[in-house]
Amino acid sequence: MATARSDADHDRTEGSTEWFDDHWQRSLEQRRFLYPRAVPATQWELFEREKARHIDLLLNDKRLSVGLVLECGCGTAGMSIYLANHGYTAVAVDLSRKALALARLNTLENSEGDAVSRVHLLEGDVLSLPFGDECCDVVMSHGLLEHFDPPSLRIVLGEMVRVLRPGGLFLADIAHGGFSVRKVARWLNLLVILVYYLCRGDTDKLRITWASYFDGFYENRLDPRQWTHEFELAGLADTEMKVMRPFPPLDLTPSVGKMYVAFMERSLRFWHWFDASQSWLSRKWGWLYLAHAAKPAQPSPPS
Repeated sequence: MATARSDADHDRTEGSTEWFDDHWQRSLEQRRFLYPRAVPATQWELFEREKARHIDLLLNDKRLSVGLVLECGCGTAGMSIYLANHGYTAVAVDLSRKALALARLNTLENSEGDAVSRVHLLEGDVLSLPFGDECCDVVMSHGLLEHFDPPSLRIVLGEMVRVLRPGGLFLADIAHGGFSVRKVARWLNLLVILVYYLCRGDTDKLRITWASYFDGFYENRLDPRQWTHEFELAGLADTEMKVMRPFPPLDLTPSVGKMYVAFMERSLRFWHWFDASQSWLSRKWGWLYLAHAAKPAQPSPPS
């Protein structure tokens, strides 16, 4: 992915390219990649499966079943692989070679039939996409846009809209930096871990844990109204943004993580109601924005 530009960006903190390279290197060493599996083994696989469910419904509603999909800041490219398995041709772009190496492993692991030939991984910067104008039917990002402050975000969105064909679909999920159940869970995670290491007298782990929580990546705090405004400035129309996910990601041991997955699976009826309701509760408590918009078939006349 491209470097997140912000005043706080420096060295290996706050979303720098180096920070993400370190992250992808650790994931590469552990062969840790994401794909929306029908039977998820981890909480993240379950989150991906539910996201894929929403994207399937959206693509069906838009009557899209084939075409060229571009994923910007692809990371492990799980959603590109998923759509290739459903007939699309997918191009997945990331600035990190380590992320792309992990995406290759993910492609080999999860492609079905000849779908592997429809996944194309490319090193590139979302601030200057290496594609011509209006060449893609769908342009999407997953966990990318929140890492940019507004000036850089406008460049990224401008590039994504530039390569999208008129009438094409723009799709993004955004783990926002505002108050949500994810932020509450993050503090609870940190408190439990710090108490554990404090009781053990392990000051080195205390320091490392504290740094891992607060030397992380930059996330902006734009709310749905502000995101909609940014999309409109970029030339998109008919934006719909949903606030989703009542259950947060948690730092758990593998055995406890399986119990958490089982709990969420049993709670899917509530989860689906929460995502569909868009009530005050869901908008305050949910931690993911899922947005889609269209590039107008004809440019809007100047006002």
